Amino acid sequence: MKKSKFNTSESKDIETDFLYEIPTNQTPEDLMRIDNSFESLKSEIQRLQSVLIVQNSQIIKIEKEIVDSKQENNLIKNEINKVKLNCKNLSKASNPCNLDNELNRKGKFIKDCLSCSGIKANKSKNSSSTTVDYQDRIDKLYKILEKNNEEYGLLEKRLEVAEALLGLRD
Repeated sequence: MKKSKFNTSESKDIETDFLYEIPTNQTPEDLMRIDNSFESLKSEIQRLQSVLIVQNSQIIKIEKEIVDSKQENNLIKNEINKVKLNCKNLSKASNPCNLDNELNRKGKFIKDCLSCSGIKANKSKNSSSTTVDYQDRIDKLYKILEKNNEEYGLLEKRLEVAEALLGLRD
């Protein structure tokens, strides 16, 4: 029994006994064809083994890349979790008065001041201002100024009367 070995990572024995158990009625041409087919099979097996070796090396590279990317993903997840934890800790440690609430409170205060003085806050941010709008605002401001001047005059008169009643005036 004759065996042939090929160089692979897993060497396998291929039995070649069947070639030597050829019946005697074979012609030399038949034997030559059998020998040629056997040689072609051997060369095809060697070619396939080399292809397998190349593919195995590519598979190993891909597996290594997968492991590396998993490790990188885990590092990124850990960093994200650290940042989230730091944000939570900072929000707990920060002043209970939130910055947004402070800005909203200041904005409301400004709107209240404007509405008390008779100026309406512009609610639509996309409205286009024209000279007519500006002229209307200027007219409103002049009316407010006139009212304030009248109130100031009345307050001055009241002050004079109060001072006279108290005897503070000559």
